[in-house]
This record gives sequence, C-alpha cells and structure tokens, in this order.
Amino acid sequence: MADGITIKNLHKSFGSLVVLDGVDLRIERGEQRVILGRSGQGKSVMLKLIVGLLEADQGTIEVDGELVTGMKRKQLYAMRRRFSMVFQGGALFDSMTVLENVGLGLSEHTKLPTSEIHRRAKRALDMVELPDAGESLPAELSGGMRKRASLARAIVTEPDYILYDEPTTGLDPITSDAINRLIRQLDDELGATSLVVTHDMTSAFTVGERFALLNHGEVIFEGTADEARSATEGPIKQFIDGDSTGSIDSF
Repeated sequence: MADGITIKNLHKSFGSLVVLDGVDLRIERGEQRVILGRSGQGKSVMLKLIVGLLEADQGTIEVDGELVTGMKRKQLYAMRRRFSMVFQGGALFDSMTVLENVGLGLSEHTKLPTSEIHRRAKRALDMVELPDAGESLPAELSGGMRKRASLARAIVTEPDYILYDEPTTGLDPITSDAINRLIRQLDDELGATSLVVTHDMTSAFTVGERFALLNHGEVIFEGTADEARSATEGPIKQFIDGDSTGSIDSF
C-alpha cells in the first residue's frame, strides 16, 4: 500500500468553466508541499476534492492506497479523520469559546470525556502560543490570533495530513511571518504531511519543501523549493517574480 496522496488525471468543471484539466500529482507522507497558482486556478478546489467535499468529473485520488473517488459517505467520514484543514478566514464559530472551537473535532468524533477534550485543547493552544485565549470568543481575538486558534483546532486531533488554504491571507507581513514559522514548527513537531495552497511566495519558501504550480487546470511546474528559487526562465520564474510582462496567456 502506497503512503501519501496520489492524484491521477484529475478533472473538475463547474458548468462551462474548466478548473482542473488532467492534474497528476504525488505527495509523499511527511512532505511539506506547496501548491502555487494565480487566483481561480483550482488550488482550493483540489483540496476539497482530496477530502471528498467535491466529486471529481474524471480521474482518481488515493490516500494511503485507498481510492477516495467513489467512496461511500461512511468511508469518507472515516478517511477525513486523518485530515485537518485550516481555512482562509479561520472558520471559527462565533458563539463558542476558543477552547470549545479547538476541541470541536474531538467532541464530534470521539467519546473522550469533556475534561480530556479540554486538556488536549489547552495543550494545542499552548503549542500555538495562545495559552490564555481559551475562554475568549473569536471576536475578541486579532486576525493573527484567530489564525493560530484555527491551527490549534487543526492539530488537536493529531491528523496525518494538514491542508492549509491561503494561511496568511489578510495578515500583515510580521504576523504572516509568525504564522509561517509556526506552520513549519508544527510540521517538525507532529510529523504530519502538509499541503499548503498559497500565492504568497514568502510563505511558500518558508513552509514548503516541494512546489507545484497550477495554471489553466494543469501542473506546469513541479520541483523542490531550491529548483523553483534558482529557475532563470519559464513560468515558475515569472510567477515568483510577479512578472506580468511575459506571456501570461501561455503561462
């Protein structure tokens, strides 16, 4: 049985809009993979397909050798327990305390007593440097603190895979740097496989070991962070430099 995520010939359209057009990608267990691409290139859609929140039109996705595409609902629920996802806005519930938000996955999917859920949630908040935020409501936190709380919620279930959807969107450069370094620290401590969707190159080079660049529904570059950084031409060079003077239509 192959560990990791294997994507083959993945297609997804919404009406006449083709979002993914034959994506092939292999993500090894323990890898920190960054998915790059301009807005609207299917990066977030790919994350939703991996965990079965959307159905592919064509192609296959395997997680640790199990075929996700075509899974029954009960199988999907079981598979998703190996995953956690950090959404752009944090997606915290306003009516719940931070501690309740962080422990929600354990409350929903385990039979642990409340005392143990709170203990694990507090430990997760300690790991993201929010030891005193448990009794606060999300509205009382800054944007960076809400993002850290969402990271705590992602790690409290000790997932095999963590999916990050634009983790630094809307944050100032200093807070973004803190979040990037925290993501890398958590990866090292937990040994989880990370898949980070972003168009923030500072974030990408801080958290990523390998890069894949999506454009017009296809992977047009795949390589290590060093290979991406040292590219002297081609679409990855253009993307990293933010160069709009090149052949954008073909890129």
